[in-house]
Amino acid sequence: MNDKVENCIKDKVEDYIKENLSKERLEHTYRVRDVAIELAGVFEEEELDLELVEIAALMHDAAKEMPEEEKRLYCRLNFIILDDIFLKDIDLAHGLIASDMLENIFGCDEVDVLNAVKNHTFGRVKMSLLEKVIFIADYIEPKRKTPGVEEVREAAFEGKINLSVKLAVDNTMKFLYNNDMDVHPMSQGVKSYAASKAEK
Repeated sequence: MNDKVENCIKDKVEDYIKENLSKERLEHTYRVRDVAIELAGVFEEEELDLELVEIAALMHDAAKEMPEEEKRLYCRLNFIILDDIFLKDIDLAHGLIASDMLENIFGCDEVDVLNAVKNHTFGRVKMSLLEKVIFIADYIEPKRKTPGVEEVREAAFEGKINLSVKLAVDNTMKFLYNNDMDVHPMSQGVKSYAASKAEK
C-alpha cells in the first residue's frame, strides 16, 4: 500500500473504533498503539512500517465489544471458520472478525497486518515481527498488571521479542490452567516455537 492508502485506511479504522468502542476499550487501544510504535523502534534490524503498525494496533480490538450474537452472525455470513474453543466462547474470536473487517470493509490488503490483528489473542507458530509486536504490546500495555508482566516488558524492550512471547504465553497458560479454563491448542505450539527461538 502507498502512504495515501495507508492513511485513508487508518482514518477509517480510527473513525470506526471511536464510534463503536467504549471509553475504556478505546483508551486501551491507544495504549497498545503507543507501545507497539515504541516497540517497533527497538528492532532496527527489521524496520517496520509504522503506519502499518498503527493500523494493526488500532484495529486489534475493533470487534471486541460487538454483541455475541452479532459476532456469531458475522462469522456465519463471512465464512469465518471457528474451532471448538471459539464456538464455546465467541468473544475470543474478536481478532478473527476484526481482521476480516479490516480486509473486506476497510480495504487493507497487507497480509502481515491482517495476521497481526487476527492472531493477537493466541499468537501462532512462526509469527512475523509485526505479529509479535502487536501480540506483546497488547499484553504489556501500561495498565496491564498481571503476574509476570514486568518480566515480559523487560524482555521485549531489551529486544528479546521471542523470549517475551514465550513468557507471555507461559503466564497466560498458567492462569488458564489454575482457573480451570480452556487453553487453546495453538498456545503450546506458540510457546514451544518461541522458546526454541528465544534470545539469551
